[in-house]
Amino acid sequence: MITKEQIVDIYKAAHIALDISQAEELARKFDALIEFNRVLMEVDTQDLEPMERNTENRMVLREDVPVEGLDRDVVLERAAKREYGYFKLQKVLD
Repeated sequence: MITKEQIVDIYKAAHIALDISQAEELARKFDALIEFNRVLMEVDTQDLEPMERNTENRMVLREDVPVEGLDRDVVLERAAKREYGYFKLQKVLD
C-alpha cells in the first residue's frame, strides 16, 4: 500500500503542489491503479493473436505557418529568475 508520506515524496519530486489533506485520498487512488495493473498482468493472453495497427486512419496535420514570437525582453521581465539574458531554472538532476 502506498503511504501518505510516499505521496508527498512523489509530488515533491515532480515539483507539484499538494494540499496535504488530499494525500490519503491520492494514496487510495494510486493503490487502486496499482491493483488494476496487477489484475491486467494476470490476464492470460497466451492464445490471443496480436492486434494489428489500424493504418487506414491518417493523422491530418495542419500546415506549419510561422507566426510572430513574443518579445524576448518582455518575456524575460516576467521571468521569476533570469541570468545572462536567459531563463534561470532550478537544477533538476544532480
